[in-house]
Amino acid sequence: MKSVNLRPILLMSLLLFLYSCEKVNLQTANPNVAVVESYIHPGNEIQVKIKKQIVFDEEDGGGFIKSLEVSIEHDGLWESLAYKYDSIYVLENTSVEAGNIYTVSFSYSEQEIFAETYIPHRPENFYCSSSTIEIPQFGPGMGNPGSFETEALSWENPDSDYHMVVIESIEENAETIQDEDDEHPPRSFRNMPIQGEEQELSPMSFTYYGLHRVVLFRLNPEYAALYEDLGNSSLDISTPPSNITNGLGIFTGINADTLYINVVSASK
Repeated sequence: MKSVNLRPILLMSLLLFLYSCEKVNLQTANPNVAVVESYIHPGNEIQVKIKKQIVFDEEDGGGFIKSLEVSIEHDGLWESLAYKYDSIYVLENTSVEAGNIYTVSFSYSEQEIFAETYIPHRPENFYCSSSTIEIPQFGPGMGNPGSFETEALSWENPDSDYHMVVIESIEENAETIQDEDDEHPPRSFRNMPIQGEEQELSPMSFTYYGLHRVVLFRLNPEYAALYEDLGNSSLDISTPPSNITNGLGIFTGINADTLYINVVSASK
């Protein structure tokens, strides 16, 4: 399978986490607490975003922390990350391998902060029941909204691992399916993490015709717990789920497989 840069897809799916952690109540915000965001995936460089917990506004500089000594351990070897930009520390030229354990460590505000994660294996036998999704056309003699057919995404999951599906329109000048007030409807959508082996794919979920990338992520439990909490919480989350010792946030391994489907009008 061709390697796909999953970082833009991940940002679309997961950036809500840091938004929630940063925009906390003034009475609970603590700039001495580091907030970590990192998703380690085979085929991508390791990036670790580290920001201080603050109330976000235009004058706070985004909570960036630029002078940390951040290290990653894997296979008994510790390596130093380099600061890149916007609180992102990078470890380049390292081959991330499924089945390995990675540990991040740094000091901030007189605290030793660290976290550990496992890199899951790629989802197995990812399959769609059709390579084409037909969008029904409703109107006189053309059926009704309840008559459309769904397709199914499936994969093997003998250990009941968490999986999440993210779908993204990838044609540059894709035609929108519905005429809406919003000239640029979202080009991507996702389903919640599940521990099953199948996900229904409804034509009504799509907003564009044309080619779509369908990414199946295999996730660790810490990601699923965070996602579930964000779906049920307000923005004031002073104690969100976290696997960061002496800090907040998420340091987690992911893996993914990708397939492509074409979205067309049923009338064409």
